[in-house]
Amino acid sequence: MKIKINKVKENLIELLKKFWQNLFLILILLLVLDLILGGIFFWKYYLRPQEKELQIIPPLKISQGLMEKVSGEWARRESIFKEAEEKEYPDPFRGALPEKID
Repeated sequence: MKIKINKVKENLIELLKKFWQNLFLILILLLVLDLILGGIFFWKYYLRPQEKELQIIPPLKISQGLMEKVSGEWARRESIFKEAEEKEYPDPFRGALPEKID
């Protein structure tokens, strides 16, 4: 079976002519389809969430004992951090005592 290029070319030209003849109808169909899909997305993601009432979350109650416990732990960790910051560690590449560079 051999494909005849001339026949394919003629069929393609006829198909393009039919497309151009019905272009206005195709554009109207695509516009209506776009409006329908746009309306669905608008309703789903904009109008529907606004319909739901906002749930008001009651304010959190923090117990004073727990607050003191947390701030005590925070202060303890901060003092450990400051101690580590002030401590001088030996340089493993230069020996036990750091050399002064002037």
